[in-house]
Amino acid sequence: MKTVGIDIGGTQTRVAVFEHTTCIAQTRFATNPNNPLEHMQTIVDTIQQLASNTYEAIGVACPGPLDIKQGIVLNPPNLPGWHQFPLVETLKHLSGKHVVMDNDANLAAFAEACIGAGATYDIVQYFTVSTGLGGGLVVNGSIFQGAHGFAQEIANCLVDETQYVKGATIQGSLERICSGTGIYELGLQAGLPIEDTADVFTLAAEGNEQAQAVIDYAACKLGNFCATVQGIIDPDIMVFGGSVARHNPGFVDKVAQQAKTKVYDNVAPFVRCEIAQCGDDAGIIGAALWAQNSAIK
Repeated sequence: MKTVGIDIGGTQTRVAVFEHTTCIAQTRFATNPNNPLEHMQTIVDTIQQLASNTYEAIGVACPGPLDIKQGIVLNPPNLPGWHQFPLVETLKHLSGKHVVMDNDANLAAFAEACIGAGATYDIVQYFTVSTGLGGGLVVNGSIFQGAHGFAQEIANCLVDETQYVKGATIQGSLERICSGTGIYELGLQAGLPIEDTADVFTLAAEGNEQAQAVIDYAACKLGNFCATVQGIIDPDIMVFGGSVARHNPGFVDKVAQQAKTKVYDNVAPFVRCEIAQCGDDAGIIGAALWAQNSAIK
């Protein structure tokens, strides 16, 4: 079965045609931030060039916030003209195909659960630790979306309200403290001579105690949160994607070690944390596979 995966970003849109789990054609172009209808037509024209009419369904990874249940883009800050845009209905009308939409983290989780680090497990918890911090949960081959489509919107979860770090989420939230941006801001607060998040990890590797303390603190708070997730969900595996996690596996090791100390002794052996395998393509892979799964059902 051929399906199409689409990854809509604030600046670029990627379109890829998949046959089962193999990408057979792909391209990218600038995202139109002000005219979503025009952009949908560009997407359909692009798919026609890549796959003619030989595909079954379309899966879309789109920046949130989203109304997943209704297929509506709500109010993404980087796409001012897309607010309240009925993406699924519009793309279905223009393409004549079955269309599904979800956020990047959910679809990356689905990719990892299908063909990545979680492929042999039934319950896969996914975290993306990058500029921001998000999550996704796949249970028995299905994305768990929650009652209103907002399951795993974990960025705003509170982990330390005594710690002030600049950000768009609430003070003391997971994203403000444990994301790449959070680690960078904590590094600045500590007076580190840094230009980006990678510099914090470099200084820590060189033995800088302040940098090590920043990373240990972020890993501690994320590990505590993972312990809570383990207690609530009892996943088979927790998979960590995003640039911070993938480029700094030692950070994920610290998170896992912390999580193991914050669960019951009989639970600790089941705290299993691994690095994601689908890389930067996880979202678009997941979109295509989710479309395939939905079309089959």
